[in-house]
Amino acid sequence: AVPINYPFAQLTSLPGGLEITAAPSMIPYDLFVKPNSPLDDAEVRKAVLIAINPALWVKDAFGEFASPSRSVYPNVMLDPVNPIRFPTDFEAAKAAIAKHGAVNLVIGLHSAAPSYSRIADLMIAQLALIGVKATAYVLPSGAAYTLKDDPNPPDLLLTIAGPDAAHPDSQAKAFFTKDAPLNFFGRALPQADAIVDRAGQVTDVKERDALYE
Repeated sequence: AVPINYPFAQLTSLPGGLEITAAPSMIPYDLFVKPNSPLDDAEVRKAVLIAINPALWVKDAFGEFASPSRSVYPNVMLDPVNPIRFPTDFEAAKAAIAKHGAVNLVIGLHSAAPSYSRIADLMIAQLALIGVKATAYVLPSGAAYTLKDDPNPPDLLLTIAGPDAAHPDSQAKAFFTKDAPLNFFGRALPQADAIVDRAGQVTDVKERDALYE
C-alpha cells in the first residue's frame, strides 16, 4: 500500500510492527519547454541548464529518496552509455545572462501537490543566482493537456512523465514524439521520431537502448 496525504497526527496509531520500505520508481519529474520561449537562445538555454541542474537541489527536495535522471527515461528503465551531463560553470552562466539582458521565465505546475512547488521554489532560487527571474503557478485542472492551444502558456511545464510500462517506447511515444498524446507543447523533431520508430522494432536490448538514448 502507498499512503498519500496520511495525517501526521495519526502516525502514532500505526501498528508497532509495521515495516516501511522504499523501491525505485518510474515517476520522473520533467520540464517541458514551449516553442518560442527565451530558451530558444542557445546561450540562455545553457545558462539556465547550469542553474537548474538537478544535482544541485534533488537532495533538498527529496532527501535520499530521489536521484537525478541519467537520461530522458527513468533510471530503472534505461542505463545510458552516455548519461546526460549538465554544464556547471556558474560564472559563465551569469555572464551569459548579463550579456543577453533580462530573462524572465514562467513555470507552470501540473499539480498543487507539495513536491511540485518544492521543486519550483528550489529552481527559482537557483535561477536567481545567475540573474534569471522565474515565477511559478499551479495550472487549473486539465489545463496542461491544452497548452498547445493556449494563447498564453507558461514557458515551462513541470510534470511527472511516468510511462505505463517499463519500456522506453512507452515513454517516448507517450510524451516525446510528434503524435504523442502527452506531448504538451506539440514540439517535434522528425529525425528523433524516426529513431524511436526504428528502436521499437529492435529486440536486442543493448542495441535498442542505444537508439532510445
